[in-house]
Amino acid sequence: MELNSSFLSRYLLTGLVAGTAVGTVIGYAIASLTRRKSKRIAIDDASAALERALATMEGGMHHHEPKRVRRDGTDANAHAKEEEEAMREQLIRNYQFFGEEGQSKVRGSFVVVIGLGGVGSHCAVSLARSGVGHIRIVDFDRVSLSSLNRHACATRREVGLSKTEAIRRCIHAISPHTKVDARETLFELSQAESLLEGRPDYVVDCIDNVPTKVDLIAYCVEHSLPLISACGSACKADPTKLRIDDIENTVEDDLARAVRVRLRQRGIERGVMVCYSTERTERALLPLRDYQEDNPADFVPLPNFRVRILPVIGPLPAIMGQSIAVFVLTSLADQPIGQAGAPAAAEWQIRRKNYRKLFTAVKTAVISETNDRSAANAAELPFDASSCLYVDVYGGKCAITRQTGVVGTLEFVPWLFERGRIRESVSAEKMVLCSAPEARRHLSEGGTDDRNQQLWGPETTQHVQQLIDKARDALSKLKSQSQLMSDSDGVVVERERDFASERVGGGQKRSERERRRREMEEEEDGCIHEGGWDALWEDE
Repeated sequence: MELNSSFLSRYLLTGLVAGTAVGTVIGYAIASLTRRKSKRIAIDDASAALERALATMEGGMHHHEPKRVRRDGTDANAHAKEEEEAMREQLIRNYQFFGEEGQSKVRGSFVVVIGLGGVGSHCAVSLARSGVGHIRIVDFDRVSLSSLNRHACATRREVGLSKTEAIRRCIHAISPHTKVDARETLFELSQAESLLEGRPDYVVDCIDNVPTKVDLIAYCVEHSLPLISACGSACKADPTKLRIDDIENTVEDDLARAVRVRLRQRGIERGVMVCYSTERTERALLPLRDYQEDNPADFVPLPNFRVRILPVIGPLPAIMGQSIAVFVLTSLADQPIGQAGAPAAAEWQIRRKNYRKLFTAVKTAVISETNDRSAANAAELPFDASSCLYVDVYGGKCAITRQTGVVGTLEFVPWLFERGRIRESVSAEKMVLCSAPEARRHLSEGGTDDRNQQLWGPETTQHVQQLIDKARDALSKLKSQSQLMSDSDGVVVERERDFASERVGGGQKRSERERRRREMEEEEDGCIHEGGWDALWEDE
């Protein structure tokens, strides 16, 4: 009995050990098979992702491909179709805004953003969010703690990371199909060809170093690359003062002024679109710190870079970057915004109380012809038409010299008129904006096609005629907006477009009180103008 019991114990122990060994082997085999299957699925996922990226790079073109089956048994073509549907849903608001054709152009576009600080980072991320298919980002710098107040996506975890890598990761998380070409390097003219290779549809300049900025702009102009440049967002705070315009019209922007001077030295005076602020500010470069005063050059990050820094709050660079993104996107979609070419303060310079100064020369000529001061008032255009011509057509510039001016130095005159009948020639379609000297000269020596050709030359005459054609279209749009419309009861009502003073008393003549009030306002405005508005337009 003892023998049988001992044998049984050994038998049970042997079975237990053998079972454990077999279980271990089986478990290892199952784990190995699971890992291999996971690897195969991961490979399939990577393959499908590559296919989707290639499809996006090809501009969303639809190819009839044979059915492909992933190792997990799913249809790769069906998976790609699902991803495209997801991407279209992600961009549904853009498709609704631009339409199918416009958004397709955006998705098939290639944009280069150089400089990824407060402005450039927000612009690059916004372009990716809106579906730009290929973005190249260029910057040599790294994320620092002090840049977190304005950077689009960097956090404390990215401090020390290159700005290009921080943006690349952010874009990948938002739009995995966007091709991001990250170049961690300083833009230099010697590298311009490689950094701008591939014929980009748009170049966004967000560099804040003047020599480098000028090199980039000049290269793009010389090689006919569409470009928009960001000017100074530091020291500014008012978002309502941001504008996008030609660099020749910029005011109150020190960076734009410095760039403009250097571009002129290279023969480039206009044709460069910039985003800048017209805000006047007393903030400026901060003083050197105590330990920097002895040898400031020791603290220069790179040759030709400044040591002193500018104060900046985060919202304005972000708004400027988003504004540039809007300009680029609408251009890519062939739906450009706004009227370029208007001077920075044109909208607020021409007001109801001072716009009559635009007709001083022609009113003087009418009085000289008729000896009737009351007839001179009939030589004025309505305010809305004057504003339309001044801002949207002539952009606050003399049509002859093409120089920017202000109310008081610019005047409207009829381009074609008969001697002794100037008053009859005053109409919105025929009026041309000129500087005061040119206006007086035109009224005394011009007036007919032949005299205008002799006086101003064929090139200027042709340019003025183009502006007159543009004015005709702009006034036609204004007229369509101001036409009579019917209210809900079918009663025809007229939109309030004329002067409020002309409508007082059911259209009767203005009262003496109203006339005196207007005169006082004009005098007050004249004093303000003489006292300081000219300073806004002083150029280097």
